[in-house]
Amino acid sequence: MKNKNYIKIIKEVVLPNEGVYSYDENDPGGETVYGISKKNFPKWKGWYIVDKLKKENKNIKKLLKNNKNILEYVYDFYKKEFWNKLKLDNIKDYNKQKVIMDTSVNLGVGRTSKLIQKVLNVKVDGIIGPITLKHLNEMNEELFVSKLKIKRIEYYTNLVIKNKKLKKYFYGWIRRTIQL
Repeated sequence: MKNKNYIKIIKEVVLPNEGVYSYDENDPGGETVYGISKKNFPKWKGWYIVDKLKKENKNIKKLLKNNKNILEYVYDFYKKEFWNKLKLDNIKDYNKQKVIMDTSVNLGVGRTSKLIQKVLNVKVDGIIGPITLKHLNEMNEELFVSKLKIKRIEYYTNLVIKNKKLKKYFYGWIRRTIQL
């Protein structure tokens, strides 16, 4: 099931949710461009462009927004690091692809894989293999999306309980989850 849904989902869901650029000292990811954190992905090719643009001008958001080269790096990054690792081309329902992609960008591929498996009530090993894919494609789309959203909200709730500094992100995370 090869398709180009990943570009549509990145443009319509991931990028608007992630924003262009941020650097919040309380954010565990640190400096972030289109949701790609420098702390977690320091070797991403786009950092070269970002660092160069930061030297040229203080309005980094405006420069990044108008830079088509950076978007190509962003699309390639999300395809390689998220879409392919979660085998989203093998999932038949667009809304499942969308909620899984956005969840993985926010929570990581491994954590998302485990949440998917909990929703499907299959062995939780964090590996999206044939059994997980089979159950994922068999489950009703609306039911799966709703259950994954609930698991995601449970995760955020527990995260904030453990780390009070993250409370400022909580309502944004919930809003992001519900709007999918």
